[in-house]
Amino acid sequence: MFRKLKDTISTIKEAVGLELHIGADERWQFNGVYVRFVDKKLKKIAEYHGIGDLKVLKAQLPKQVPLVLVINGKGILMRQTAEPENNLVNQLFPGSNPADFFTVTCPDGASGQYHFICRKTLVAQVLDTLQAAGLMPVSVGIGLEPLLQALPFLEAAEQVITAPSYSVTIVQQVIRAMDYGPRNAAGAATLPVGAEVYAAHNMNALGAVLQVLLKPADQLDGAIVTEPVTAAGADYKYYKLFHFTKWAVLTMVLALLLGNFFVFNHYFGKNKALALQAGLVKAATQRSLPEQVRSDSSYTFFINAGWNKNTRHGYYADRIAALAPETVRFSLLQTAPVQETVEMGDFVFAHNKIIVQGTSTDPTDLETFSRAIRNIQGVQAVTISNYLYKRDLLAAVFTLEINMQP
Repeated sequence: MFRKLKDTISTIKEAVGLELHIGADERWQFNGVYVRFVDKKLKKIAEYHGIGDLKVLKAQLPKQVPLVLVINGKGILMRQTAEPENNLVNQLFPGSNPADFFTVTCPDGASGQYHFICRKTLVAQVLDTLQAAGLMPVSVGIGLEPLLQALPFLEAAEQVITAPSYSVTIVQQVIRAMDYGPRNAAGAATLPVGAEVYAAHNMNALGAVLQVLLKPADQLDGAIVTEPVTAAGADYKYYKLFHFTKWAVLTMVLALLLGNFFVFNHYFGKNKALALQAGLVKAATQRSLPEQVRSDSSYTFFINAGWNKNTRHGYYADRIAALAPETVRFSLLQTAPVQETVEMGDFVFAHNKIIVQGTSTDPTDLETFSRAIRNIQGVQAVTISNYLYKRDLLAAVFTLEINMQP
């Protein structure tokens, strides 16, 4: 899975294809195209024509975009054969070592083959010069073998492609004839490929780009493999991995910062609301202090007076009230009434006495009520006094004096 992810990251989705034409006077001339996949379609970004200076070329090329190179012209030998040849180098250069040469084969339309041969030293010299100028391709080829990749996309029934090093006749997307040798200038013809239009002499460079697009940078199966080219592919892979990792880390850090911001903002809002609520509570507490002081004073008086405890008089008062019939209504219940006044502000209370005053509409019920009170445990005597019938009340007023045991 990790390998698949690395391959996906390092997959080439844009590239510059350059075709180097080495003239008879050994002057270099570069033609090429810069293409990129946009919305799953191949889009032409730029074309390059007749550039002979490496500094000018480097200035025009995009940064950090893989470079694909095809070499043609002086130093590249082309031979056409009707049958496959396995020992063509020895036939052309008797006594030479085939390991000192690169050989690329390209089929023609008559079931024959075109063979492109060059010494490895030529490729090494070209790569050294490009590397010194700060340019290193991830794939290198010779001859017109890359053109085969572009032929299926040509719409014209017959077309002649003229470049500084060759002239190729294409009929029905097949190479029918090839004249390999120096030309005065490249042709000005153009060819439509998909939705784009390219210079005809850039078809070989376009084919070289198509050979590497949508492939991992370190898995390119070019016809020519050298250590500098392999290293360039690996460097581009590591660049893409570093670029992806950089943005992944930045995205993760940004996500963490955003998450931290939202969490902080959430709890900051909560803290602000709690602080406001605490302020309101504090203000309300300050406003309620006088009431609290009065309440505390009243409660202290209540406790000191013993009103929070059961009392003897309360015990008898509860039972007297519970025994009262419906014909009896109380107007006064006086516990421990004042017995006498010794002097101003000094009183003597009858703690063993309770006085009950009220009205009664039935004398019998009143008598029964007084007897029931006598039966309360601790009651010593019950006396009905001041019994007087009131015509205007249609009831008698009475006073009960209840004496309790000391």
